[in-house]
Amino acid sequence: MKFTYKIITTCLITIAVIFSLGSALVIYQNHAHLLKSVIEQAAGSQSIESFSLESKLLQDTLEENTQYGSDVSAMDVRVQYYMLQYASIYTDKERYYLLKRDNQTVYMNTQSSLEANSQIKNDASVRLMKDNKHYYAYLTTELKAGSLTYYLTTYTDITSVYQERNRQLQQFLIVNAGMLIIAFLLLNVSIRYLTRYIGLLNEASKRIAKGHYEERTQINSDDEIGELSKSFDEMAAATQLTFQKLKTEAEEKEEFMSSFSHEIKTPMTSIIGYADMLRTYDCDEKTRQVAASYIFREGNRLNALSHTMMDLFALNQQTPKLTAILVEQVMMTLKQYYENSTNHANLAFHYDKGLVFSNEELLFTLLRNLIDNALQVSEGCEVLIKGIHLDKTYQFMVIDHGIGMSQENIEKATLPFYMADKSRSRSKGGAGLGLSIVKKICDLHQTPLTIQSKENEGTTVSFVLEVSQDEA
Repeated sequence: MKFTYKIITTCLITIAVIFSLGSALVIYQNHAHLLKSVIEQAAGSQSIESFSLESKLLQDTLEENTQYGSDVSAMDVRVQYYMLQYASIYTDKERYYLLKRDNQTVYMNTQSSLEANSQIKNDASVRLMKDNKHYYAYLTTELKAGSLTYYLTTYTDITSVYQERNRQLQQFLIVNAGMLIIAFLLLNVSIRYLTRYIGLLNEASKRIAKGHYEERTQINSDDEIGELSKSFDEMAAATQLTFQKLKTEAEEKEEFMSSFSHEIKTPMTSIIGYADMLRTYDCDEKTRQVAASYIFREGNRLNALSHTMMDLFALNQQTPKLTAILVEQVMMTLKQYYENSTNHANLAFHYDKGLVFSNEELLFTLLRNLIDNALQVSEGCEVLIKGIHLDKTYQFMVIDHGIGMSQENIEKATLPFYMADKSRSRSKGGAGLGLSIVKKICDLHQTPLTIQSKENEGTTVSFVLEVSQDEA
């Protein structure tokens, strides 16, 4: 069952139950009030009749022919005469009488079943009974006529009271059915209007499930549906961002594997070719030297590539512990590392003293890769390694005046195996992984890597680390 019909059904059941209980309560209260009024009226009439009958009988007992009521037959005749007069008043059979003396019936104008089912008690209380689908209220009163005692039981037909109650119940059922139909129509319209946004959310979720991650509900409402729509749109945006990220990562991995395969294919082909030539042909000394040198050089290149790949994978697996590191100590280690390099004369170090949060080995690797990249593109020009102590941070900069990069190359520079000038990089043993390692180390430090460059003017690469509070 749809949510809309569940709401409609629930509302209809609630309305029907509440309205039925309320109406039934009113109907039965009215019935009880009417029944009480009829019973009081019947009791009042019976009291008047009993008093009148008892007065007449008292007068009759004083007449000579009755000898103060000692003539029982004469008294019975007189009382029957009086009862016929009372009965003649109620021609519509709404009131019946039963008169007894010494458990003998003197007068009765009702069915014998009423006498059989009734409990004749002189306690001035009105009793109710049902006989053949009719309801009666009856009351028994004791009458004194000299030495004689009569018991008058009056039966009042109150069936109309119950018929009125049943009529009201039938009318209620008809009215209730009509009200439920009207309520269904109104609820169907109003609830469909109120829940229309749920349908929009459902349709949007279906389209997102089919791959349309840019889909949004854009429902402007101040109620809970509006809040749900806002949360749904935020979830859709997060899903789209995650999907785009996964897609980008998949493309990068595919490009990485393609670039990696290409990087090892060329040297491996040459190595296999030269090795096969040395194995198959009887070459002269010069040719063997050339082949062996190429095999040695390309083997070293593959060895360096494998070590670089291992470093890159290791960075993906570790979470370094950052401690307070002296900047001058890292810079001294770099100077010593490049002292035996042919390009060490092109390096210039200008830095402020400082204590930064980092990992000494990772910071050394980061700066070394930046310096190596700068030396490859500088062609004898000076490369400046600069450190600036700011307020709560320390900025590292590697500045060269080499060939520079275009904006497109800057955006792709940190991708694995990406090389703006592939022929120049491969001729110098590069594989395009240096800036990838740098970017990964910066990510581990939770700091961005900034690249500023202009073609034929040079490049400045910088990053910022947090300054230790223990710094003196």
